[in-house]
This record gives sequence, structure tokens and C-alpha cells, in this order.
Amino acid sequence: MKKSIFLLAAFLLAANFLTAQIINNDPVIVLPPACEDPAVVALDISQSNLADGRVRIIVDVTVKNIGGSAFLSNPGQQALYLYRNGTLVANWAWEDLAKGASFTRRFTFTVRRTTAAQTYSLKAQISYDPDIFLDANPNNDDCKSDDNSKTKSVTI
Repeated sequence: MKKSIFLLAAFLLAANFLTAQIINNDPVIVLPPACEDPAVVALDISQSNLADGRVRIIVDVTVKNIGGSAFLSNPGQQALYLYRNGTLVANWAWEDLAKGASFTRRFTFTVRRTTAAQTYSLKAQISYDPDIFLDANPNNDDCKSDDNSKTKSVTI
């Protein structure tokens, strides 16, 4: 039983779900507090041909608070950005996001079809003000930043 608990704790530490501290020369597992974690959970792309030879590309981005508490923030402190081939093409500011809540934002752009195939790299990213951790509001500190973006490509 002790070995099973040790192996589970080792796995959770390795996966960054837990942290460990040394207290009185003994390792102690520290459970994370409930924290807010807005994440880009989906980046869906579709396309349709228009009559004049152009192609409409539709990008649906879903952000969900997968953390254990509500994300409570002020206007202008965070936004969802869409990049096409590394260039910012759209953004959308948002504020609060309850625990487990999500929103989907649709971005649409049109491109002209050429004779050669064209590939577009699309990246959706949550970005925060540089001082987000210093604003004395612990309810808007994203506790896991490695889930703040998704990238996909589309070829027309």
C-alpha cells in the first residue's frame, strides 16, 4: 500500500500536478490550491468556396476554465489572439470565466485561391497583461500556462 501511494505521488509530481517541499529534512507533498486555468481547448477550422474564386476560412476557438476556481478579472487584462502565419489577424478581449465555463469565438477571413496550394498556420493564444501576477488579484493568476495556445494548419 505504501509503495502504491509513493508511486502515485511520484507520478503526480512528474506530471506537475503536485509540488514537494523539504520540511525538517523530510519530503512533504504539497497539494495545489484550487486555481483558475483558462485554456484553449479547441481550435476548429472549416472552409468554403465562394463564387468569385475566393475561399472563406472559419476558425472557431474554444476557451474553457479547466481549473478548480472561477477566473475573475478586469477588462483589458487578457485577450484571445489569432495569428495567421505568425501575423496577428484578430483578437477578442474577455473577462470573467466561471469554473468549468467556456466560450467559443468565431474568426472568419477570406483568401484568394491561387493555382498552387496555400497552407495557413493558425494559432489561437490567450495572452495576459505583463503585470497579471502583480495586480493584487489572486483570482486571475493562470496557474498553468502551457495550455494557453493551440496551432493548426489548413491547406486550400
